[in-house]
Amino acid sequence: DTSELSLGGHGEEAWGMSDAPLCPVEALQGGTIEDSGPHFTQLDFANATIGGGVLRNGAVQEEIRFLICPELIVSRAIAEPMATHEALLMRGFERFSNYSGYGHATFAFAGPHVAAAGPPAEPPAETELLAIDAIAFGRDAQTRLGQYSRGAIERELNKAFVGFAPPDGETPDAPLRPLCTGNWGCGAFGGCVQLKAVVQWLAASRARRPSLRYLTFGDASLARALTTLKEVLPADTRVGQVAKLLASFGPPHAKRRPPTMPGACADLFGYLADQLARRPPPQRETAPPNAPRMVDLPPGSDTEEEDMEVEPPLPAPPPPAAPAP
Repeated sequence: DTSELSLGGHGEEAWGMSDAPLCPVEALQGGTIEDSGPHFTQLDFANATIGGGVLRNGAVQEEIRFLICPELIVSRAIAEPMATHEALLMRGFERFSNYSGYGHATFAFAGPHVAAAGPPAEPPAETELLAIDAIAFGRDAQTRLGQYSRGAIERELNKAFVGFAPPDGETPDAPLRPLCTGNWGCGAFGGCVQLKAVVQWLAASRARRPSLRYLTFGDASLARALTTLKEVLPADTRVGQVAKLLASFGPPHAKRRPPTMPGACADLFGYLADQLARRPPPQRETAPPNAPRMVDLPPGSDTEEEDMEVEPPLPAPPPPAAPAP
């Protein structure tokens, strides 16, 4: 239950108070989630009613996954629509088909799927599919800016976190798999690709996932921008720092930072880099001219290897007066 995980506030459960470090993130232009391998927890960009339009005419991310792994369709008979604090984890299914294309215009069957053989001494790992549903904002530019409101960001953070955290019934210290995800809730739902990348990065970090692989589905500019953001942020950046900045961004601020790439509705990456990557260096105090100064003794000195106070040298005596003529 993530109902107590507020974006604002000062309680222990507030996102802005989290001291979890950011987990490693890898942004890739190519590849698909279903081909990432069973050692990843793979994301299903789900509808609240699992499977979406798989039994009608749907042919996008979730529906395609259910069509190439048809055992997943059984979940529609046993799973209720997800609430805002719920996720669905599915295991024990197989992939039967390959495909080409995407959407109604190009999606097509491309033959049977043959899984790659693993080491003979090891049993095959179960593929793990995690379904989380995003808020639908649609295509209108003004409506899309609403996703930067505190309530919308808090909802998406908590939805991602409840899915990324250890499942109920498993020991808290059990090793978690890395995550393979992408533009969750974007496309037809109108999500901002930059915001969704940051939200999933924060949720994965707070859930202590070992790493996050983010696939941009051919968007080279997004892959480069996320890689650049990762590189410019200080190594000690914490989840709480970024969450506080998300809370302060807001729709009015987002309007003043127009998007720099397709699929984004604001330049969130640039804002975070400006705020976190340009911290002023600590100021060193300047001692007065005659104050004691600190020196470092080299190893092997007769005195212990620690800083010592050294008095400033006494001024040189004045030269002797010249003899009278």
